[in-house]
Amino acid sequence: MTNLIGQSLGRYLILEQIGEGGMAIVYKARDTRLDRDVAIKVIRTEKLTLETMGKTLKRFDREAKALAKLTHPNIVQITDFGEYDGKPYLVMFYIPGGTLKQKLGQPIPWRDAARLLAPIARALQYAHQQGVIHRDVKPSNILIGANNEPMLTDFGIAKILLDTEETSDLTGTGMGIGTPEYMSPEQFQGEGVDARTDVYSLGVIFYEMVTGRKPYTATTPAAILVKQATEALPRPSAFVRGLPGNVENTLVKALAKKPENRYANMGEFLRVLEAFAKGNLTSVSDLTGIVTLDDSYDADATYQEPTYSTVDQNAHQRAYTQSQPPPPRRSTLGWVPWAVGGLALCVMGAIAVALIVMIPSGGGTPPSQEPVVPYIQPTSSYVEPTAYVQSTVYVEPTAYIEPTAYVEPTVYVEPTVVPSPTTPPTCPGAKYPTRLQADRDAMVCTKSERVIVRTSASMKASEVLSLYPGYTIRILEGPVCADDFWWWKVEIYPGTPISDQNHGYNDFWKSVDKYTGWAREGFDEIDSYFLCPIP
Repeated sequence: MTNLIGQSLGRYLILEQIGEGGMAIVYKARDTRLDRDVAIKVIRTEKLTLETMGKTLKRFDREAKALAKLTHPNIVQITDFGEYDGKPYLVMFYIPGGTLKQKLGQPIPWRDAARLLAPIARALQYAHQQGVIHRDVKPSNILIGANNEPMLTDFGIAKILLDTEETSDLTGTGMGIGTPEYMSPEQFQGEGVDARTDVYSLGVIFYEMVTGRKPYTATTPAAILVKQATEALPRPSAFVRGLPGNVENTLVKALAKKPENRYANMGEFLRVLEAFAKGNLTSVSDLTGIVTLDDSYDADATYQEPTYSTVDQNAHQRAYTQSQPPPPRRSTLGWVPWAVGGLALCVMGAIAVALIVMIPSGGGTPPSQEPVVPYIQPTSSYVEPTAYVQSTVYVEPTAYIEPTAYVEPTVYVEPTVVPSPTTPPTCPGAKYPTRLQADRDAMVCTKSERVIVRTSASMKASEVLSLYPGYTIRILEGPVCADDFWWWKVEIYPGTPISDQNHGYNDFWKSVDKYTGWAREGFDEIDSYFLCPIP
């Protein structure tokens, strides 16, 4: 492909090449109109014939329009697309910081791995709901943005080049549709794919992050296909000492060779990753379902001694103690000599006591009354207190314990029932009922230009920022009825395009930190709702 550095693609001046793959070359460019840096991905077409080129360009136009509608905080948004000298290109936000691929090579604690991949799973779930399958989920397509926030890119690039007559040739020459190590078996074999193929690819990344190695590697794509078809999945716990069973079961389920044995959708996989990210292993068995051990699982594999790719994710001290030789086994009969000796001492002591009692003191017989009188007196005086023991009747205060009836104030807790949660809140001036819930994500769904976020729940409050339609926000609390509108306190995720009313609609930037403020749920003369719940 011709070097484009220094050339202009319309309003975009190419500055430098920042990446290259089998399907595209990525450049850093300058948007001369908006005066900002962008990333431009130029699709490689040099292997296509003229007939196939026409099909590819038509498919590119269709797919690019669909991809531009994907608006999610963890998806690198496409802002423009076009064609230059017969080469289609996509324009995206420029995300500095490198890719996940640069962080791999050593095992990562399973909780940290889940925390990083959960936003990617959330982005894929959103894309699947829009009918878009990624088909090429891999570490180099996960960018690391501000605040270590992962961003998924290259949506639909594989599909743009799919179904051409040169597909098989492209695969053989390294310009393959997808990346072999991360492709599902059904995608590798050219069968129909659905959301579960992205589940498999994300599972491979999770496996590689946790174990420090890919499940299947070989020198050629064909050799990887053979391994996938004939070899069992290497057991993750064979490489990571102390890996929790629920984590291993999750990897086995996500990487099942048969799609029907994997998670049914990305939402199921997402719930498990979110639980792992919080360190929650107790309820994961309920989320993962039954793990089907098909021929993709090596159940007989055992732990290998740590090498450069193995790690103990638990205590270092435990690894030390387990490495010490076991103490010599003590004989189970060692107690017998001690028992015999102890018994002999007891017998000898009993005999000595008996002899002392039998021998009279002073050589004479003491008067018979002397031993009787002192013996009777202590017993009689001692027995009397037993009558005093009757004071056990005083235990009657157990009747006083009846104040347990006073515990009845638990009935006083019932006032919490007064504001019944089933009773919907009211806002007399609001035209439409509220539909949102706190601690949930919501979508900016206005058909107007932008939604204004204010410092408080009031139309007179100052503007914090303005939100664009199609983006996800977090509902923190509410609702509050003010100025005849429903108001909710919202949180804007990092990476969300924002602006304010002092700038034009096309003049926006991406949030770096989280912002909070109050926004109206609706309404105006155009929209019934500005913010909509995400099903």
